Amino acid sequence: MPIVTPNVVVHPLVILSVVDHYTRMSVDCSKRVIGILLGQHRDKTVDITSSYAIPFEEDEKDSNIWFLDHNYHETISDLFRKVNAKERPIGWYHTGPGLKNNDLEINQLIQLFIKDPVLVVVDLDARGNTQPIDCYSAVREYHDDGSPSTFSFVRLLSVVEAEEAEEIGIENLLRDIKDLPDSNLSELMKLRMHSVEHLIHNIKRIENFLCNTELGNVSGKYEVLNTVQEMVVLLSHICHADIMRALNEFVNDQMFAMLQMVKIRAVLELHDLIENRIENAVEAN
Repeated sequence: MPIVTPNVVVHPLVILSVVDHYTRMSVDCSKRVIGILLGQHRDKTVDITSSYAIPFEEDEKDSNIWFLDHNYHETISDLFRKVNAKERPIGWYHTGPGLKNNDLEINQLIQLFIKDPVLVVVDLDARGNTQPIDCYSAVREYHDDGSPSTFSFVRLLSVVEAEEAEEIGIENLLRDIKDLPDSNLSELMKLRMHSVEHLIHNIKRIENFLCNTELGNVSGKYEVLNTVQEMVVLLSHICHADIMRALNEFVNDQMFAMLQMVKIRAVLELHDLIENRIENAVEAN
């Protein structure tokens, strides 16, 4: 019985690749498209980072009639392995909507080439805060009446996450392709709200890092601390005058204290040097 993966992480580039695949096949938009997912297993998490399309056809009237070119999959899989050996075929996707009657049969075919494949159903009509993906894994079910065992899909926990480089690239891409004439005040407000929520999330992460650094739970990284200090300095220029004055006074007090400590240390070292010279002169006489 295959192990059900408790968490699936799908990168946004995978969703963009699926949308591009569907758009290129948009001669008949009523048909779904199918492709292979690439990624890695990290502990109990499946990390899906890339994908590629494979030829697929099915009869709209009879779901039992379908064709999937697995020879094409084998060829493209070998080429991807030469480019990036860490990314391995890890599952497959289709554009739904929802599960289809022949998905189990297709999954059994793909299982000949991929062990315990993950199925990701991409909802191209997702709107608002709705997550555009649903992830499944096929598990074998045994019946008490002695009838043959069957397979069924079990929903997996899934999340869409991106690395920092992906976030920057996707943000620029969406800014370029956004249909400005269709934008309205509500959409702009939602974008502002999402931006503020993302900012608050990052500020909390910085706060947790600084607290753990102060408690000694993590070692302080000078690059991060310098970046935080630069952020505080830049923040003072956009804040209220009273806040800016308070920040400047706090920083100036800290700098003044450091200056006094440096002066005291220099005086003590000079004092020790003079005493050392006097002792050496006495011993020489």
